[in-house]
Amino acid sequence: MVETKKPAGGMISMISTKRLLIVVVGVVLIVLLANLFRKWESTHAYHLNEFVSESMLKGLNNNSPSSSSYAPGTSAKHTHLPLRKSLDEVVTSSFDILIIGAGLSGSVFADLLARHMDKKVLMIDRRDHVGGNCFDFKNKGGILQNKYGAHLFHTNFDDVWEYVHRFGEWVPYEHRVVGRVDNKLVPIPVNIDTVNILLGKDITSKKDMEEFMSTIVDKGNGEPKNGEEAAIGRVGRELYNKIFREYTKKQWNVYPDSLDASVLQRIPVRSNWDDRYFPDDVYQALPKFGYTKWFESVLAHPNIEVAINADFFDIPKSDVEAFERVIFTGPIDQYFQNIGSKLDSLEYRSINFHPRDMDANGFGQAAGVINYPQMNDGDFTRCVDYKHFYNQDGNRTTLLCETSTDSGEPYYPFPDDKNKALYEQYRNLAVKEESKKTVHFVGRLANYKYFDMDDTIHNALSMFSKIFNVKPSSFLPKITIPSPMFRVNVVINMNQKQILPPSYLNALCLQLYPADVHVYVYARSAAVTKAMLEEQLAGCAASVHLVNLPNYGQHNFAWLSYMFGADFEFADVNVFLRGEDKLTPASLNRIVLATAAIAKNLFYMNATKASSPFVRDTNIVTEAAPFGVFHHLETSNLLAIAETNHKHSSAYFREDDKASGGDSMEKRTPNHMLHYVSLREPTQGIKQLQRNSGSMGKVFANDFCETMKRFFPNTAKRDCQHVVYSAGPDFIATEAGLRRMITRHREQLLVMVDQLKLSETPIVGEYMDRLWSPLFFGPNTKRKTVS
Repeated sequence: MVETKKPAGGMISMISTKRLLIVVVGVVLIVLLANLFRKWESTHAYHLNEFVSESMLKGLNNNSPSSSSYAPGTSAKHTHLPLRKSLDEVVTSSFDILIIGAGLSGSVFADLLARHMDKKVLMIDRRDHVGGNCFDFKNKGGILQNKYGAHLFHTNFDDVWEYVHRFGEWVPYEHRVVGRVDNKLVPIPVNIDTVNILLGKDITSKKDMEEFMSTIVDKGNGEPKNGEEAAIGRVGRELYNKIFREYTKKQWNVYPDSLDASVLQRIPVRSNWDDRYFPDDVYQALPKFGYTKWFESVLAHPNIEVAINADFFDIPKSDVEAFERVIFTGPIDQYFQNIGSKLDSLEYRSINFHPRDMDANGFGQAAGVINYPQMNDGDFTRCVDYKHFYNQDGNRTTLLCETSTDSGEPYYPFPDDKNKALYEQYRNLAVKEESKKTVHFVGRLANYKYFDMDDTIHNALSMFSKIFNVKPSSFLPKITIPSPMFRVNVVINMNQKQILPPSYLNALCLQLYPADVHVYVYARSAAVTKAMLEEQLAGCAASVHLVNLPNYGQHNFAWLSYMFGADFEFADVNVFLRGEDKLTPASLNRIVLATAAIAKNLFYMNATKASSPFVRDTNIVTEAAPFGVFHHLETSNLLAIAETNHKHSSAYFREDDKASGGDSMEKRTPNHMLHYVSLREPTQGIKQLQRNSGSMGKVFANDFCETMKRFFPNTAKRDCQHVVYSAGPDFIATEAGLRRMITRHREQLLVMVDQLKLSETPIVGEYMDRLWSPLFFGPNTKRKTVS
């Protein structure tokens, strides 16, 4: 008989009792929390859709034609396109049309011939991929990058915009470039901020900018004779020397005085704050899954066969003549030289690419593209940080820097009289060749002309219509393209000690419905994984981004990582929250109220974006407004803002207007108050700052003033005695507010990034906690609350 020992009944009983107690307490807490939120919702909370209708949030200017039910992007399979590795794998006699070049022009023709004319198309390219210069790929670090430099899609052509949407989704992206000039990062092209930063001016209006520029430009006598005269006539000699003279030498290997005036005659100059590189184009976006996937979708048709590593000039003449037609998109001079022309080769400028893979938890450089116009910064014309594009996650990035050269792939036709005259000779040969109606020359290389991507597609569509005598309406049916919804990005910092419970975020998402919510988590704990976050926030956020940061800088380093690393997709509303703080019903209520006010007063008139006509001509530095209205986040104030809807009922005016007797009182509309909203009530005055800083109050306050002076060098020391500073780092900002603030303070913010990395004490972070309000508002030392 085997003897069995009885378990210690007393121990089991004690463990069971503890477990039961834990379960009971847990259930009670859950019930209390649920009741608390139900009570909050019934008494204080306001859903976003009580302020703004769902139809309003679905889009602003959806002017897309709706005569067709064609769903954009439905033909995008996102599968790998089978490619023939050489012409040896292809029976050329089984095709009707031969297309040379698998870039934009060739791909558009292949699509239209195959789908709309039922032609069998053979496309060849001497490279080992499709997509031409747009080709992109995932590198070893997992970053999607272009092989031949950044490609940015922008257009005003409705037919082109609709065409690209037939083969995949596109995400909004407005390209911005900064240049390193005199060791400062400034917007390129020139705008108000560029002038203020480089020339030490304090221009605060469009009118002042126009007047200032009129005093520095030199129009000369008559039409400019060369590029230098043209540039000076646009921006004046000082800005020309700082930005354009040496950059032109880098780009073309000659100074502007040796180039045609037309090259620099159209230098863009903004008299406002618009910092977009393509401000005049209505549609700006990138293909959601990259250019290569888009090209594969275009070419995914049974009538289309693609052969790579195939040179047109290696095909026997008899085989070429067997095709009904040949669409040639390569260099026009090479075509005719191959059949016996003795004309000289056309000249191009090319590019050498210098890739650099690097560790980058947040970002590799301070902007997606940085130009280097001056010789003392080396030979690079620009560097591209591909992690900025598509807001790609990961702990690595790729910088691709560029230098210009005379040899290599043909990129830019050389803009001088000699090459213009030579091209005309080739063009005459092309006219004769095309008269046979067997060969057609299409695209930038065949026309010795630089085309943007939209120009290339538009040219191909027009040429197809002309060559085959078909109306565009027969092969380009109208489609409806959805407009973007009202978007909210919630930016969360998670430290190693505490992680914000998902229940709080889910409650926030619930209250923000029907906004398009995205969550960005900057975590210092290896326990936080993207899969975990996505599971916990399922049904709450449209997407979750996780960036693992080193354990320094705390929340301010996370905020700066977002501002410099996620600028690809700033939202209409960006909410910055510390993970260690519990989102109480009151704080959730404030976020929802502020977001609702922004939605109703800014989004509905397309004024949350820096590119909005309502914003780009306006000085939204909020120091011009009474500080109390901005900073007090009382429920009644926000409700009044949301319900007033631009009625000038509130007496908001400047203190100096009141002093002048009120005759010139400048009424304030509520919308200016909403580009930045502090979630903690800021405080004014150095004495209050000293009291809030404990035993180190006086030293802290003095050091804080020195730090602030680096951001505002023209602020007198005595003004720090009255500055309005932040009581905490939790705040809400529009896309416009964020971009304006970053542009004004980019250099010093980058200094703070380095200090947050190196600091062994939290003091730098404490400074930043109090700086956010001045950074958005300005020092704001004189404005008071006006009742």
